Amino acid sequence: MNRAYADALAGLLPAEPVLVVGQPSAIDPSRAPEGKHVLWVQVRVLPALVKGDAAGRSRRAIGTRSRKFTRTA
Repeated sequence: MNRAYADALAGLLPAEPVLVVGQPSAIDPSRAPEGKHVLWVQVRVLPALVKGDAAGRSRRAIGTRSRKFTRTA
Protein backbone atom coordinates (compact mmCIF):
# COMPACT_ATOMS: atom_id res chain seq x y z
CA MET A 1 0.00 0.00 0.00
CA ASN A 2 2.89 2.36 0.71
CA ARG A 3 4.22 1.93 -2.82
CA ALA A 4 0.79 2.47 -4.40
CA TYR A 5 0.30 5.60 -2.28
CA ALA A 6 3.74 6.97 -3.25
CA ASP A 7 3.01 6.26 -6.94
CA ALA A 8 -0.34 8.07 -6.71
CA LEU A 9 1.23 11.09 -5.00
CA ALA A 10 3.72 11.24 -7.88
CA GLY A 11 0.83 11.25 -10.38
CA LEU A 12 1.39 7.66 -11.48
CA LEU A 13 -1.12 4.86 -11.82
CA PRO A 14 0.20 2.28 -9.33
CA ALA A 15 1.83 -0.80 -10.85
CA GLU A 16 -0.10 -2.90 -8.33
CA PRO A 17 -3.36 -1.14 -7.48
CA VAL A 18 -5.05 -1.42 -4.09
CA LEU A 19 -8.47 -3.06 -4.37
CA VAL A 20 -11.25 -3.21 -1.80
CA VAL A 21 -13.72 -6.03 -2.39
CA GLY A 22 -17.04 -6.52 -0.66
CA GLN A 23 -19.91 -8.96 -0.80
CA PRO A 24 -22.73 -7.30 1.19
CA SER A 25 -25.27 -9.97 0.25
CA ALA A 26 -23.29 -12.54 2.27
CA ILE A 27 -24.33 -10.68 5.43
CA ASP A 28 -27.63 -9.19 4.23
CA PRO A 29 -29.45 -11.50 1.78
CA SER A 30 -31.99 -8.75 1.01
CA ARG A 31 -29.28 -6.95 -1.01
CA ALA A 32 -29.65 -9.42 -3.92
CA PRO A 33 -32.33 -11.62 -5.49
CA GLU A 34 -32.83 -14.98 -3.77
CA GLY A 35 -30.03 -17.40 -4.62
CA LYS A 36 -27.83 -14.57 -6.01
CA HIS A 37 -25.07 -12.38 -4.58
CA VAL A 38 -23.69 -8.90 -5.08
CA LEU A 39 -19.93 -8.32 -5.36
CA TRP A 40 -18.31 -4.89 -5.61
CA VAL A 41 -14.73 -3.92 -6.28
CA GLN A 42 -13.33 -0.47 -5.52
CA VAL A 43 -9.93 0.71 -6.76
CA ARG A 44 -8.23 2.87 -4.12
CA VAL A 45 -5.18 5.13 -4.08
CA LEU A 46 -5.30 6.72 -7.53
CA PRO A 47 -3.79 10.04 -8.60
CA ALA A 48 -6.19 12.93 -9.22
CA LEU A 49 -4.22 13.83 -12.36
CA VAL A 50 -2.54 10.94 -14.18
CA LYS A 51 0.98 11.83 -15.36
CA GLY A 52 2.23 8.32 -16.09
CA ASP A 53 2.15 4.67 -15.18
CA ALA A 54 4.42 3.12 -12.55
CA ALA A 55 4.37 -0.16 -14.49
CA GLY A 56 5.86 1.60 -17.54
CA ARG A 57 2.92 1.04 -19.88
CA SER A 58 2.50 3.27 -22.92
CA ARG A 59 0.64 6.58 -22.78
CA ARG A 60 -2.10 5.02 -24.93
CA ALA A 61 -2.61 2.23 -22.37
CA ILE A 62 -2.76 4.83 -19.59
CA GLY A 63 -5.62 6.59 -21.34
CA THR A 64 -7.46 3.30 -21.79
CA ARG A 65 -7.05 2.40 -18.11
CA SER A 66 -7.94 5.80 -16.66
CA ARG A 67 -10.29 7.55 -19.06
CA LYS A 68 -13.49 6.73 -17.19
CA PHE A 69 -12.17 7.60 -13.75
CA THR A 70 -9.55 10.35 -13.83
CA ARG A 71 -8.17 13.17 -15.94
CA THR A 72 -4.88 12.66 -17.78
CA ALA A 73 -2.12 15.27 -17.94
